[in-house]
Amino acid sequence: ALPNTLQFRLASYYDSLIQDKISNGRFLQDQVLAELPLNLRVEVIRHLYKDLVDNTAFLRGLPYDVMCSIVGQMALVPSDQSVIFTAGEFGHECFVVVQGRVA
Repeated sequence: ALPNTLQFRLASYYDSLIQDKISNGRFLQDQVLAELPLNLRVEVIRHLYKDLVDNTAFLRGLPYDVMCSIVGQMALVPSDQSVIFTAGEFGHECFVVVQGRVA
């Protein structure tokens, strides 16, 4: 195990990194998540979006490793975007609407 002083220095370093990810009082969640190792990112996303993951039928029926692969790529799309894509556009992404409507 690392000496306590070195553990403290490492914890302080990572704490300052996270503090740098705060912009105008808003945590830059996607930026921090993108820097995490996949296993940890999946765990954090599953915690943050637990209801979404648990209530999305196609995720519930998938093998765990496939679900983790999909969840590891999830990102929050800002709600201030009124149009994410238009009808007829070729898609490269999958969206799950948590709040709002599809027109």
